[in-house]
Amino acid sequence: VENTDSLDYYLKGLYLQNQWDFQNAENILSYFEKSIELDPSFVKGYIGLSHAYTWLGSTGYVSPIEAHKKLEFCLERISDLDDKNSDIWSVLAGKNFWIEWNLPLALENINNAIKLKPGFADAYIYKGLIEAALGKVDEALNSLFYCERLNPYSDTVNYGIGMIYNLIGDYEPAKKYIERNIE
Repeated sequence: VENTDSLDYYLKGLYLQNQWDFQNAENILSYFEKSIELDPSFVKGYIGLSHAYTWLGSTGYVSPIEAHKKLEFCLERISDLDDKNSDIWSVLAGKNFWIEWNLPLALENINNAIKLKPGFADAYIYKGLIEAALGKVDEALNSLFYCERLNPYSDTVNYGIGMIYNLIGDYEPAKKYIERNIE
């Protein structure tokens, strides 16, 4: 990072985004946008903005059409700056999964991210969610348990495991993981 202020804005946006609170949506977007404005070559700023638009577009906070346009812009910039970045594939998978609901393509793209960066814990969360949506429950749990080994403190993975156990009616482990997430 050439501009530490750009990094600061990125980290502020990431902090707020990880709270998953719609009241912070405008600040999240503005922090990532400011990060990019201060350093147009800072790839992580575009990645953060991409994930924010994926979340906000999939929930209807931002129109999916607007989110799609912003994602395409960010993906183009990320590709121009660092075409070997595993996050490109993660962003694509998120767009395929959350906005386009193209599950096979989402799985293909998240697997590409994992090929580039085998220890990419967040990619295994996406992979598990995509596999669950495809009805591949055992594979989904395996992906999420692998993520848990890579990052045992991830609240997102605990939520994902708990959610899958809940969906299949295995409530005791579901409760355990959801409670772990709350802790």
